[in-house]
Amino acid sequence: MTGSVLVSDKEMHTHLCKFSEKYSYIYEIWKNNNVDPVWVPWDWAETVKKTNVNNSIVIFRPSYDTLHAVRVGE
Repeated sequence: MTGSVLVSDKEMHTHLCKFSEKYSYIYEIWKNNNVDPVWVPWDWAETVKKTNVNNSIVIFRPSYDTLHAVRVGE
């Protein structure tokens, strides 16, 4: 808790994402080409789950179809 605001209610946590339908074709580009996945704009993705409780940590094998993001400011 920070002051009267719960930190878990803020957006500064890891978001596990997927591309929105409009940009889902990028999965195939990343899968079928020898490219290093790059940063993409927030509005290209949708948050599926947010890890914001109990100092959560997520460990997963990086792949062409895994997206995660951290929103730094509020």
